[in-house]
Amino acid sequence: MWSNEKIEQTRQELYKKVCDSCDLLSGCTTGPMYACAKRLISEQEQIIKDSEKIIERQAEEIREVEEDLAEKKNAWSIRATTLQKKINELEAELKELKTKGKSTGGRVPFGYKCLDGTNLVEDEEQQQIIKSMKHMRKKNFSYREISRRIKQFHKIEISHSGIRKILNRDPEPKTKFVF
Repeated sequence: MWSNEKIEQTRQELYKKVCDSCDLLSGCTTGPMYACAKRLISEQEQIIKDSEKIIERQAEEIREVEEDLAEKKNAWSIRATTLQKKINELEAELKELKTKGKSTGGRVPFGYKCLDGTNLVEDEEQQQIIKSMKHMRKKNFSYREISRRIKQFHKIEISHSGIRKILNRDPEPKTKFVF
């Protein structure tokens, strides 16, 4: 905002620029130069007022945008909290299904089969293969050699890393199986 002192200072500067030949500062109020100076000062004051109005409108728009952003931030925060609660609920449901011996989707682990789309039970044939894998590992066979022999004798392709994962699983499953 322009102070009255600043406006008066600007007015005096305009007087000096417009009317060098006329001594306006000494009180001359006649002639075309005075009218021209008065009109220029009036236009300058109007420009200042218009500029102040524009600045006020822009400040109001900025406040509105800030308020809108604050509301949206709050809404996204609420949405994120809601989604996190839903994720936690789903994880708890999956954990409960696993403890009940139910399938939670994905691949059925080697050595088991899925009944009725949900219940996991041991697959006797695959359990025998796992026992032979464990036996070979106790005899210091490499995972690659175990993989090669399983493919040769049982016609099942399991990579050496797959053999390692199968043998390093918990010996006692954490889930209850239906027999």
